[in-house]
Order: sequence, then C-alpha cells, then structure tokens
Amino acid sequence: MLHYIDRTRIRFATFVYSNFQSPENAVLNAITVGYKGGVPQELRTEFSQAGVAHILAISGVHVGAVAVFFYFLFKFAFSRSEYLLLRFQMPRVAAGLTIIPVFLYTAVAGFSTSAVRAFIMISLYLISIVIGRDENKINTLGAAALIILIWHPWALFELSFRLSFSAVFGILLVHRFYPFKFATLRDKLYSLIQSATAAGFATLPLVVNTFGILPIVSIPTNVILLPFVEFLIIPLGLISLFVFLISPYMAEPIISFNLILVDMVVFGIGKLTDLPYSYVTMPKLGALSWALFIAIGVALLPIGTFRKLKYFLPVLVIGFFVSAFISVSDNSPPGKVQVNILDAGLNRSAVFIKLPGGKNVLIDGGYKRFGRSGYTERAVIANYLLWRGVNSIDYLILTSIDKDHLRGVKYLLENFSVKNFWTNGDILEGRVWELIYERGIEWHDLLRYNVLKMPDRSSTTEYKLEIIKPGSEYKIMDTSLPYPIALKLIGPDLSFLTGEGLHLENVQKSLLSEEGVSLKSSVLYMPLIKTNDSLELFLNVVSPEVLVTNVVDDLELPPLKRPMSIFQTSVEGTVTIRQDNNDIKIKTYSSD
Repeated sequence: MLHYIDRTRIRFATFVYSNFQSPENAVLNAITVGYKGGVPQELRTEFSQAGVAHILAISGVHVGAVAVFFYFLFKFAFSRSEYLLLRFQMPRVAAGLTIIPVFLYTAVAGFSTSAVRAFIMISLYLISIVIGRDENKINTLGAAALIILIWHPWALFELSFRLSFSAVFGILLVHRFYPFKFATLRDKLYSLIQSATAAGFATLPLVVNTFGILPIVSIPTNVILLPFVEFLIIPLGLISLFVFLISPYMAEPIISFNLILVDMVVFGIGKLTDLPYSYVTMPKLGALSWALFIAIGVALLPIGTFRKLKYFLPVLVIGFFVSAFISVSDNSPPGKVQVNILDAGLNRSAVFIKLPGGKNVLIDGGYKRFGRSGYTERAVIANYLLWRGVNSIDYLILTSIDKDHLRGVKYLLENFSVKNFWTNGDILEGRVWELIYERGIEWHDLLRYNVLKMPDRSSTTEYKLEIIKPGSEYKIMDTSLPYPIALKLIGPDLSFLTGEGLHLENVQKSLLSEEGVSLKSSVLYMPLIKTNDSLELFLNVVSPEVLVTNVVDDLELPPLKRPMSIFQTSVEGTVTIRQDNNDIKIKTYSSD
C-alpha cells in the first residue's frame, strides 16, 4: 500500500513537472506531494522575505488543514443520522476517523520528517479528543514533542522542529488567555489574525537568527494567503492527485486551474516583497534583545503579578528594536584594521575588512561553494556579517563577474544596504543593474582605476586599496573569463595582498614584471596555491609574515628566504588578522 502511494506521488510529480509551466509546477508539487527540489532559490527567498516560507513544506500547517477539513466533514456527515447522534459522541468519532486521512496525506508527502512530526502532533491531539482529555492542549503539545524526540532525537537541532513547535506553542498560549471565537465571520477573521500574530511573534527570534531578516509583511501575508492555500489550493491538489489515478488527462484541467491559483500566490508574494521595507535585514539577536523579547511576550499576556508590565510595552518594543539593530557582536578593537578571511571553499575567496573608523569592505563572495552547498553569500557571508552585527556594506568589490559571482551577489544587493559597488568590468546582469539603480548604489569599474580611496572622517588613519592589473605580457587564455586583478590594502599598520588569480603562473610573472618589490605585503591571501616555476620568486618578493590559503594539504612550498606563518581556512575556518602595535595578531575560528 505504502509502496503504491509512493510510486503514485512520483508519477504525479513527474507529470506536473513535464506538462506545466515553471516555477508554478514546482510550487504545486512542493505543496501537494512534498517535492521541493524544483523550486528556484530566488522564489524560496521571496517566500522567506514575505514570511510564508512554511507554505513550501508539507508540515504542521498543511497537515493541520487536512485534519480540520476531514474532522468537520466527518462530523457534518454523521450528524445527519439521528441513529448515530443518539448512540455516539460525534466529535470523538470524527476525531478518531480523521487520523486515517491525515496518515494517508503524510504518506502522500513521502513521510518527510516535518510531515511525520506534524502527524504525530495532530494525532495525539485527536486521540486526546477521543478519550476526552483535550482540556490542556499545551500538555498535549509537550507529549508530542517528547515522542518525536524519542523517535528522532536529533530533531531538536532541526530548524523546522523548533519553528513548528514555537509557532504552535505561541498559538496555544494566546488561545489560553484570549480564546478564539468562530461564531461570526468577524470572529473567524479576528481569530485568524490572532493565530498569525501569535505564530509570527513566537518564531521571530528563530527567523531573525537563521535567515537574518524580519518580514514586516508576514502577518497580513499569512492572513490572506494561508486560507487561500490551505483550503483551496491543497484540496484541489489532492483532488487532482486522486483523479490522476483514474486518468492523467482527466486531472489535467484541475491541475491547470490550480496552477492559475498558484501563479496568483507567486505574483502576489513578488509584489509584496517589492514594496519598500516589506522586510528588513537584521543582525542576530544578542542577550539584551532576547531578554526584551521575553519581557514583551510576558507583557502581552495577563499573567498575575506581571500585568503591570503592559504599561511599559512601548518602551520594551522600542528597546528591543534598538538593541536588535545595534551591533553587539562586533568585538573588533577600536582604531585598528581587521581583516577576516572566510572559508569559502576551494579556489574561492571571501574577505571582510573592518577599517579603523568603522567602515567596512567586502571582497568577492557570491558564487557557488565547493560541494554545491549553495552560494557563498547566502551560506557563508550573510551569516557571518549578521553574526558580526553588520547589515550594511560600505564597499562591495567583485574581482570577477562570471555568472556564478553575479547570481550570488544579487542576494547581498537585495538584503544588505550596499553603498559602493566595484566590479571587474561592466558586463553585469540586468537584475544587478536594476538593483544598482533602484537602491541608489554608487557603481565603479575597477579596470578604470588604480587606487580605491576610502576616506573616513571618524578616523585619522588612512587606508587605500591599490588595484593591481597584470600588464601587457599577460595573455588571457579563456576570453569567457574576466580580466584577473589583484587587490592590495595599504595602511600604516598593515598591508594585505589578495586576488583569485594569484595562483596562475602567467599572472605571477606579469605582476612580478610590472610591480616588482611593490608587491611586498605583511599578509598574503592566495585562495589556491599551485606549484609552478614562478611561485618561489613570487612568494619571496611578496615576503609575507602571514600566508593564508584555502588548502595546502598536498603541496610542498618552495624554500623561502623569510619564515612565514601559514593558515588554511579549510581546516581552521575564518582567519582574523589585525595589527597590534608592531605585531600581527592571528585568531582562527577553530582556536576560539
């Protein structure tokens, strides 16, 4: 039986993918049968920014909607019989029978972890109705969590588990103090707003700390879209799945109509996220923000001695947002430059520089990480910046403008306040140009400059970024690749040389010929190191005290005139470098 259901869902998903337009077909498959792989990352981002990313996963909301639908269906159907009404308690009978379609829907979802978790939680609640012990719903929620953790202990560390239980706990807690009412249409709308607000508030810290965004439009979007998706698109999806068992051609009109509804959802979410301040980028919450958040939650509930806290609610809310947006994690010493080299994968670079006056520079990032685990800007850079309490970038520099760089950097332009954007050439994608114009970002072509000056009125220490381009001797072997350049940060305390193409022999020879001893730097970052005839001379001319690379496991460096400290980001994680008087101080992620 279960094998047949699994084969059917695969056939249905394949039929929808093959015969209908994208990305709506991928969204319908994600909602109906739990296949999320085809949903484009850009669309996932829009759903997250609107605060409705949970729609794309079959979890508590979807399984709960199916349970509600069948519970009231069974209750209505059996209530038509006087014989049954006189002999049975219809709510208990309906609750018991509802477990069957809920289980089948979980099977249709492929028994994904989130769907099974929702099935356990909802089944326990339905069983509590059957045995007449549904008074304490929070206890039932706790029992469901305990069973899930016994079955799947590592679920405690899964975001979906924490989001699901936080949302449900928030809804149940609000229901205890402000009971939901469903007598009139107005009561139903008010209860829906209550539920969306409670779930959004309870999951806010997890959303901010995980995704780095605060979806301002989350509550109205959920109020509008949830009933539309849960009670129209999902039922139509399941009906089309059952009809598909009879004939794919008979199911096609239903799927086509459902895709029109999905298209309306996708279009609406796109328009919402295009609104100014529909979402804001936020640093991760610190201890003070967490304390104020809990105080706000307590103040909103009429709990005994804490009732008077409601009078301080405006102050608590303002304090929460002020503390959340102030950098609390950036512990770089004042008045000192700090260079942070992130672990971005093989032959990839991501460098974040904090200047003495407080301004910052981000070099590269925005391409796929090694191992196809996502774009660096999303998987590494954004998390790092938000952990540092950074939500604005003063200088964003791309030393390469290939397809992967440009696709990835859009995330930074969309989610961070970028003031200056420098690229290696002017062949950019249309969406990148749109973001530059829409957000008023100052753009420059690196190839037209030799020095990038970074004035900072709040500091007397001046730093500049020298743009080093290989000379006429350098020959481009592949015209599809951008012209390689190197960047050298120059200041009174520290000099730092980097560039993605520094491992290439012809680049090294050209730089040695054109620049010579001016390449000398106290820190050298070469994402990739390869043995060649010019490597020894290049390292001796640069003569760094510190050499940072992504990996040197199988490489024997040539004999050098000056000893140097070598660090690998693939082993030691982020490498942080700063000048302390006459010494260079190194701190790695693994040593913290």
